[in-house]
Amino acid sequence: MGQLPSAPGLTPFFQPERVAVIGASRTPGKGGYNIIENLQRLGFPGVIYPVNPGADTILGLTVYPDIAATPEVPDLALIVIPPSKVIATLQDCIRKGIKSVIIETAGFGESGEAGKQEEQI
Repeated sequence: MGQLPSAPGLTPFFQPERVAVIGASRTPGKGGYNIIENLQRLGFPGVIYPVNPGADTILGLTVYPDIAATPEVPDLALIVIPPSKVIATLQDCIRKGIKSVIIETAGFGESGEAGKQEEQI
């Protein structure tokens, strides 16, 4: 089996050098904890920026209160927060210059009419 052709626009998704986990958690079993733990366990070679205004360290990493406080522009932001905060967080990512984002949350279209409206923004 050969290697897939290169798609430069997708590189930040599949080969990021710097990843921000927005909604990082100190609680094992929560998405924001599991993502960081998995990145470390699987040997992610890049920099991980946990983002959580209520924590100082998570799994030995310095935590940043918001995305603006990270010292570099992450290639990829993984957003693991409640849906009510996603739009503002996306705007913060745009201001920071982050071009690739993965949102892992629930509560949009599948949760009812209000969620469907949020999804359209």
